[in-house]
Amino acid sequence: MERFTTGGPWESLYGYARAVKAGPWIVTAGCTATVQGDVRCVGDPAGQTKEAFRIALDAIVDAGASVGDVVRTRMYITDPMHADAVGRAHGELFGVVKPAATVVVTKLLHPEQLVQVEVEAYHVPDFPDEGDGLERRAEASVSADLPTWMVAEGMSGDGLSALADPLPEGLL
Repeated sequence: MERFTTGGPWESLYGYARAVKAGPWIVTAGCTATVQGDVRCVGDPAGQTKEAFRIALDAIVDAGASVGDVVRTRMYITDPMHADAVGRAHGELFGVVKPAATVVVTKLLHPEQLVQVEVEAYHVPDFPDEGDGLERRAEASVSADLPTWMVAEGMSGDGLSALADPLPEGLL
């Protein structure tokens, strides 16, 4: 089992890791749009969704997987009126991958936090090159804004680039 931390104050104070890898499974802790103690995208549920998923997916990439390995997402929102904006932001990020997804209405710790997300991925290590084009690759280079694994057809907006090499049908 491997644990991945970002060095954030809550991780050490509350005793948790940003992500944990157990065999092929990688799971993240709850992620919000809070960076260095400041809530980003205040009042913008879609912006907070993208920022929270950026943090979670950076942890997934650090653990050796990619967005194509994501099998489940959970979104905790503070107001049912935010469901459409949060769902559409999720669709921009995961529309090609289509993980199982859940939205729950709840309260969060900080009043400016509108969204918290969790991500689960199942990553099988790279297959030997058999010339069949089914190799799976995790993009380890992450930009300051969003991870580089966001390189896929049909994904756009707000500086989102798109998912690298969408996986052949049946691999998800």
